[in-house]
Amino acid sequence: MSEVMFINCQIVADERKTYLNGSIHVRDGKIQDIYHSPKKDYKGKVIDLKGLTMIPAFFSLDTFSVPQVGTGSYLRRDHLDDKCLGLFKDYVYDLDIEDDKVRLALINEDIDTEALKAKGIKLVLGHSDITIDKIEKLDVDAIGPLFYDMSFDPYHPSLISYALMSDKYVLLDTRDLPKITLDLAIKNIRKDRLIFIGDHLLDDMKCDIALSDLVAYTSTNAHDLLGHPKNNGRLMRGSKADFIILDKERNYVLSYIGGRVC
Repeated sequence: MSEVMFINCQIVADERKTYLNGSIHVRDGKIQDIYHSPKKDYKGKVIDLKGLTMIPAFFSLDTFSVPQVGTGSYLRRDHLDDKCLGLFKDYVYDLDIEDDKVRLALINEDIDTEALKAKGIKLVLGHSDITIDKIEKLDVDAIGPLFYDMSFDPYHPSLISYALMSDKYVLLDTRDLPKITLDLAIKNIRKDRLIFIGDHLLDDMKCDIALSDLVAYTSTNAHDLLGHPKNNGRLMRGSKADFIILDKERNYVLSYIGGRVC
């Protein structure tokens, strides 16, 4: 049995709850409890984080790349092993729907979605200029990656307009996006529906966005889209002890994934 208490850290547990000088008790890779201050009667191993910040580990739904083994900043096993929970294939016609690892697929309007939905696969509509009247006839779960290969025509509203006004999940690759474009998405898409994707999520930590919001964008919302239990993508009693440590400037320090430091 492995057991440790992390103390003296700012814990951004989810988009609503932050512990300013918290402690987190971990046993066998699961969070036993979170405290607002050090637990003085604890007799086991203690790691003093000395004011560093802890956030839930990223859950990337990136279309184009797989997290590099060794970065320690992703829930890697959920992408790479036989029990994959969140694998994002490039296009639906490239994937074998008999493969039980597939949980999310990027499609366009030409795809017959019935067989995919029957398998419980979440569908993301993207890379299309489909107009709103046709979008609403499709049973999709998300839009994205937003802005990529999507035109904006005020006279024939399409995917961009739909993403900014609907309650669907929206995937956003922030790489090289101008700030004004990023602000357009953040200000118009519900906080619990926006998902940042890509292999550059650590860079997103440096942007001018509250950490509590970034937790939602880089972890919580992706888990919710895939229908994972509500303690995934959050730091709370009973959840997996998968988290990232940042310094005061939001630089990456280390990850604790699956009960070990990466």
